[in-house]
Amino acid sequence: RDSSYTVVTTNIGTGNALAVVVTDDVGSFTSLRLDTFGPDTPISCTAGCPASGLSFGIPEFSNDGASTFGYTPVSTGGGAPANYDANVTHWRVPMSGSMSANGTDFTLQFDIIID
Repeated sequence: RDSSYTVVTTNIGTGNALAVVVTDDVGSFTSLRLDTFGPDTPISCTAGCPASGLSFGIPEFSNDGASTFGYTPVSTGGGAPANYDANVTHWRVPMSGSMSANGTDFTLQFDIIID
């Protein structure tokens, strides 16, 4: 069963946020969809980039519980269906720029399938 996830990040502080990195746990018994937003594009900033002051970076992936982020997802990885990878345990996106203060936000989206 396919599921879409949305991660909304908000700067509620009074100062700009620098060196923003968003990290998320894909979850057990799931597989990350690799082509949700086009070929080899599993994660997208769907709102707030660059209005938040940040630019979407290159997503990085882990297959070891976020100990390292050098994994390259592959279709059928870990026995997943085509266009999914069951080996991905976490993803992160380093953002460039400075996130404006006082309620500014951005939204990242990705899809998984529950194994």
